[in-house]
Amino acid sequence: MGLSLAKYSLALKILSFVMVYYYEDKSVFSSLAVSLNLNLGACYVKEKNFDKVGQLCSAVLCYDTTNVKAYFRRVVAAVELNKPDLAFMDLAQAIRIDSNNKEFQHKLKEVTSLLGWSPNFVNEALAVTREDEMFRDYATFGKEEEKRKLGKKGKEMGRRWWWRWLCS
Repeated sequence: MGLSLAKYSLALKILSFVMVYYYEDKSVFSSLAVSLNLNLGACYVKEKNFDKVGQLCSAVLCYDTTNVKAYFRRVVAAVELNKPDLAFMDLAQAIRIDSNNKEFQHKLKEVTSLLGWSPNFVNEALAVTREDEMFRDYATFGKEEEKRKLGKKGKEMGRRWWWRWLCS
């Protein structure tokens, strides 16, 4: 695992020196940065460095609020760090995006067991997250913002723009 971790880390460092001049290229660049962060996060899960997993997945979610892999890896990290309340919030988002995922449902049972919540309370809590306007709209904001920004053409972007952009 150490070799994969080193290679993904190196790739992210190299990526930080890339200059992107056109918004059309931003999408490709962003996809690569997201993939590298997710893969690096998977390596850190195996290394049991859960703080780092949370940081990397949070960076991904700054850009793509519908990325269920990032939510799930952050759930795993939160459970391991004994933060089941945070895990529940991420699971609620992930389930809202992909309600048929059996892995999410299994992890939800584990998290609610840690919290000591009854199935009825869990169903009510999930219903609230589906109905709450701010919570519901959060998962679509990143994609809409990306589409709007990609509509602009020809703007020059500076070195290391991606980190500022990733969480803006």
